[in-house]
Amino acid sequence: MENIHSARLDIIPVTAAIIRADASNREALPGLLGARVPAEWPPALLADHLEEFARNLEADTERNQQHPFYWILREEIPSDAGAGGNSTGGGFTGGGSTDVDSTSRDSSGRASGCGDSSGGASSRGDSARRDSASGGSTRGNGAARRVLIGNGGFFDLGGGTWMIGYSMLEAYHNRGYATEAVAALVDYAFSHPSVATIVGTTFPNLIASIRVMEKNGFRYDGPGDEAGTIRYVLHRPAGGAGL
Repeated sequence: MENIHSARLDIIPVTAAIIRADASNREALPGLLGARVPAEWPPALLADHLEEFARNLEADTERNQQHPFYWILREEIPSDAGAGGNSTGGGFTGGGSTDVDSTSRDSSGRASGCGDSSGGASSRGDSARRDSASGGSTRGNGAARRVLIGNGGFFDLGGGTWMIGYSMLEAYHNRGYATEAVAALVDYAFSHPSVATIVGTTFPNLIASIRVMEKNGFRYDGPGDEAGTIRYVLHRPAGGAGL
């Protein structure tokens, strides 16, 4: 899988080495990502399933079903600020990630939260840049430092349908980052000619999660498979044959 670059984010494919470090060797994660890892990482619902996620990804060596990514924010550094070092996470709890204000399904089919109700950050019309480089990216003339803020991706349900899921640290909610990341991920999914439909599920009271999907073109499609959830769907645009 390729790196994806949107206006403010580097969206990095999760390898078995990355997820294993996240699950059991957090000190190695900043070096693997080239990014600062906040002390409150990971988001609560990802933390609940990290070990399971690691085992599943290690077993899926051909990436036939899972397409997971970590989201790296490029933070601009003021011209008079010194360069900061990486910091590692200090366990699976603490900080602002223990409460999430909206929910979707993560790339392993579990419920995962992501609050992002702001407008104006990104829309389905925005383009994302994809490449195979492993290094960081900066936009414009300013320097940037990188910080891990979220995760998201897809699980292949078969029959041309992928399920999207995402999760983000609460400190970064309501800034449009999830909307921007989902827009880039949708473009990635539809770059695969076999993908005709993307689905996502959430709970009806989680308005921010619904807005992220709606702003990216998803439409309500009835109840979800899990009790109490609702399902949203996005079909490949007419005439689209992969990007």
